[in-house]
Amino acid sequence: MIRWFARNDVAANFLLVAVLFLGLRAAFTEIPLEVRPSFEFREVEISMSYRGGTPEDVERTIVLPIEQALEGLPGVKEFRAEINSGSARVEIEPMREVDIDKMLEEVQRRTDQISTFPDETERPRVRIPNTDTWWEVCTVMIHGDLSESDLLRIGHEVRDDLLDLPGISQVSLTGNREREVGIEIEPDTLRSYGLSIEEISNAIKRSSIALPAGSIVTTGGRMLLRTRSQAYSADDFRNIVLRASNGATLKLGEVAKVNDGFVQDRSLIRYNRERAMRIEVLRSGKESAIGISDAVRDYIASSGSRFPEGIKFAIWDDESVSMRGRLSLLTSSLALGAVLVFLILGLFLRPMLAFFVTIGIPMSFAGGLMLMPVDLPFLLWGPMTLNLMSVFGFIIVVGIVVDDAIVTGENIYTKLRQGSDPLEAAVRGTKEVATPVTFGVLTTIVAFTPLMFFDGWVGNFTRQIPPVVAGVLIFSLIESKLILPSHLKHLKTGRARLGPFARFQKKIAGGLERFVEKIYRPSLRLAADHRYVTLTLFLGLLMAALGYRAGGHIEERTFPKVDRYQIYCGLRMPADTPFEKTDQVINQITAAAEQLADEFVDPGSGQSLVTAILSGTGATYRSSSRENEGMVSLEILPPSLRSTPGPGNDELEKRLRQIVGPLPEADRFRVHSQNGKWDRQQGIELDLKGPDSDLKNSIAREIETLLEGYEGIHRTDSDRDRRRDELEITLKPRARELGLNEVQLARQVRAAFFGDEAQRIQRDREEIRVMIRLPEVLRETLHTLYTLQILTSENVTVPFEHVAEARVVKAPTRIERKNGSRVMEIGAYPEDKTTDLIAIATQAEPEIDKIVSKAEGGLSWDFVGTIAEEEQTNKQMKWNWVFVIIVLYALLAIPFRGLLQPVFVLAAIPFGLIGALLGHVIMGIPLTHFSWFGMMALAGVVVNDSLVMVDFANRRKRAGLDVREAILDSGAARFRPIALTSLTTFAGLLPLILDNSIQAQFLMPMAVSLGFGIVFSTAVTLFLVPCFYLALEDGKGLAQKGARWIQRGWHWYTGREPSSESPPDQDS
Repeated sequence: MIRWFARNDVAANFLLVAVLFLGLRAAFTEIPLEVRPSFEFREVEISMSYRGGTPEDVERTIVLPIEQALEGLPGVKEFRAEINSGSARVEIEPMREVDIDKMLEEVQRRTDQISTFPDETERPRVRIPNTDTWWEVCTVMIHGDLSESDLLRIGHEVRDDLLDLPGISQVSLTGNREREVGIEIEPDTLRSYGLSIEEISNAIKRSSIALPAGSIVTTGGRMLLRTRSQAYSADDFRNIVLRASNGATLKLGEVAKVNDGFVQDRSLIRYNRERAMRIEVLRSGKESAIGISDAVRDYIASSGSRFPEGIKFAIWDDESVSMRGRLSLLTSSLALGAVLVFLILGLFLRPMLAFFVTIGIPMSFAGGLMLMPVDLPFLLWGPMTLNLMSVFGFIIVVGIVVDDAIVTGENIYTKLRQGSDPLEAAVRGTKEVATPVTFGVLTTIVAFTPLMFFDGWVGNFTRQIPPVVAGVLIFSLIESKLILPSHLKHLKTGRARLGPFARFQKKIAGGLERFVEKIYRPSLRLAADHRYVTLTLFLGLLMAALGYRAGGHIEERTFPKVDRYQIYCGLRMPADTPFEKTDQVINQITAAAEQLADEFVDPGSGQSLVTAILSGTGATYRSSSRENEGMVSLEILPPSLRSTPGPGNDELEKRLRQIVGPLPEADRFRVHSQNGKWDRQQGIELDLKGPDSDLKNSIAREIETLLEGYEGIHRTDSDRDRRRDELEITLKPRARELGLNEVQLARQVRAAFFGDEAQRIQRDREEIRVMIRLPEVLRETLHTLYTLQILTSENVTVPFEHVAEARVVKAPTRIERKNGSRVMEIGAYPEDKTTDLIAIATQAEPEIDKIVSKAEGGLSWDFVGTIAEEEQTNKQMKWNWVFVIIVLYALLAIPFRGLLQPVFVLAAIPFGLIGALLGHVIMGIPLTHFSWFGMMALAGVVVNDSLVMVDFANRRKRAGLDVREAILDSGAARFRPIALTSLTTFAGLLPLILDNSIQAQFLMPMAVSLGFGIVFSTAVTLFLVPCFYLALEDGKGLAQKGARWIQRGWHWYTGREPSSESPPDQDS
């Protein structure tokens, strides 16, 4: 096939054009463009709502029955439950080998069989959660001096407009309260008319109805029958007849106040101090994140005149900015990398050869794009999208993609210079290096493959990289075998007349050849003659590098911390804090943010570094929460839009904390400003498991005190103080004599204070509840409870205090359960990004063990969150290294046809890591998981270069050359391709290493490990591998001598003459 394509230029060029066309077609029509990779969580989630229920009520009536129903479910790794007022979420995590879809079916079946859920609960929702509704592309802020109703009306209009835009199919309103038809009636009115809330509810159900009743067939045709008396508006409900007698009617509006408003829970969103509403625009299917952002921005720009004066629009948290930055980085890295590759190859080989090799970059990238939307059963991945991490895969492979083409092209060029026929030079030059080049590509792919198999949040992101790298390298191999030879056969050598640049290039190329002959070959001969000294020197360098790292001189961190475009502040007040008090503290934090905006200004433009402030009371960033919670988020001017880089987010965050000052009234106040762990709060978090008790609270307090004592920890918190007053109602003995039971009492108290749901109506796209209850002013006093008239079975009313009693108790505001036990969450959070959380957790672990041991086995604990995932990732990292080494060994043993040579080639891998560690020191960046991922990928590249050299030496050795001369000739002959592949790889990664953008900081650790590791690995390949090769031959010689000595001794002992034949010389 190589010869056929080398002879057939048209076929080779058609193949090139076809791959380019199909790759571009896939990029523009088949591959969705999103910000973060979408994925399903490997867990089954059950969510239920029990409006008005306390956490303990929800635990008792929902979670415990679910736990009992799922008891014995096979393949469960962990069972978790989060219980809040009015809702519960249960998560079942399966073991790795379990089919998640079958588990979903079984959980659904068992949940459907539960018959003890209260009537007031919603149906359980069982699903496998995914990120489709998590990460919005951008958010439209509607703000102004408007009422809540007007803001909601405009929000609906904008939502509908956005859904009409092409390329947008998911839009969600957030930050608004749900609508509700509230019917409030005075107790005195109920008594005077002899009514009850239940009777009014039944009257509404009887009168407010829309029901189809079939049809009548007449001579004129078929006529449909339908009852239309459904109430939709407040006036409709006011006109509902409760009673009718003797021509007189009693309507609902005559005895009750009907309000078409919002639910009771209060929440308020402000944008730059004005009431606001958020409309989140999400991506779905093959929609483009950048296309969505552009469409939304165009809509806002053209909609100013369509709405009344005073209504303002703004874009908040446009995630496509990150994607644009990453694509821009890819484009610049690709362009600069290609230029640098072309210049390096053009100077040291020939400009035309450099051009043909560089053509392989776009062709390989097009091939990688062509494979992304493919869904084949034998692939480990399904259809892929272009997202932040898959684009990273393209960026990281820029420098590696031409390695095989350089080795092939250099070998063809050498044969052309030797005077071979152009076609034969192309074919023979390609075939000679086909084996090492092919296995070199395979080893590189294998080195990236373990990134597919990390679990948790790390794996959800890193598994986007290997398919991209594999696709690009596979097409790079195809280009170097089928297309490049047909181009290089036309390369002219031995030209008599040379232009100025050609003469300059010839001097450079000649200089490299003289360097090889005058400097490298003698140096290699010296190193080979003193190979054990050379090996010792390299070993000393490795020990020094490892000791430097072990001594703590290189900062280590779980993930690179990169500045966000926002600084987020989260507030939680004590559970019984009223809305007004929470709002007061939120306004205090907002004022601090405004002061920060005045203090930090870009000197060139005069624009504040804080461009907008979003605050929420009774609401978190994504949704409504509880009245004791709130948030303030600051939008930060990107460094790319500043005249000078200015202060980082950590400095802004530190100053904001100073301005806000202590908040002793708050349970928790968090500020975070870096993408430390995929936008999640990073800290030391642990679960204390066991029954609630004073001892458990005391131990939790001790653990908090311990963690607060470590330098770099600025605050701790736990669930131990998350309790609030609760009135516990019990029936008096005399109540049963009156025919009253607990169910009747509970339902009447619930109807009076929480409300009785009469019905639900569908209005436009909203499902609206119709609730009947006492007026708000009465629901806020204990006097109303004690004087509440309770209706007995005999239709006699008695005051609540005569038949029941209410006792004040402390109850949790939130409950966490894990594997059937309650857990208490304890957290410690760092001052800034310099705090080494892993080191603190390691030091604290034995001390926490001592504290928990006071419970004498009644309590247990474990790390969760960042620390737990760090432990899991480190464990998987070790096994992935084992996988890489074993597979690389197998791949090397095949072309070497022996079992010993792969050992010393693999032994070069640790020495290549010296360069990676040195690169982190030079660049002043910490070691992160991405650094180690880069080192794992580096192993494949180090092996790739060594493979080329050892394969050449083996061929020279089989040709009859002395072992020492074979390896020396191999070093000299392979110096140019090895050096050029290393230089081009480093050049391809250099734009990313030197880029100061936010996007580049996230990717830099892996690029530094690869780039600097490859540069150092050149020395490893050119000097260490030949010394290993000769040392192996020395070892084989000693083994043969030992075998002969043992043979002679055996024959002397047995009295037999030894054979004159020596043991065969085998590399096995």
